[in-house]
Amino acid sequence: MKRFLGIVLLVGICALSVAGCSIPVNNVTNHWVNNKTVSPSSLPSVVVQFVDRAGAKVGDPHPKIINATTDTDDATQKPMYSLVIAGSFTYGTHHANKLPMIVLADGTAGDFVSPTDNTFNKIPLFKQSPAS
Repeated sequence: MKRFLGIVLLVGICALSVAGCSIPVNNVTNHWVNNKTVSPSSLPSVVVQFVDRAGAKVGDPHPKIINATTDTDDATQKPMYSLVIAGSFTYGTHHANKLPMIVLADGTAGDFVSPTDNTFNKIPLFKQSPAS
């Protein structure tokens, strides 16, 4: 009987230690699908907040996100969104009604990526803090 209880206790300890050592699952990165169009209303709030802060730097604090596609950052392999935002944007003497941009899925970094007006691409947005 003592041997049976010892085996049960050993198995129980092993099971608990294995369960405690399981690898955490990050749903964003494990199930991320590139090139998937998503509804702007389903974007994480941190992404929308980043877009609002970026829009504010060019004259529109609440731009409308009109297109959102999933992607992965080439350099870091982090999930991100390729977005097109609409609003009234001005930077110096340059004006735009739509701007393409990229934002990491965790909302920590992003950039304008305008192929037609390189001026907007030079606006410092990378790693914006929530307070800015």
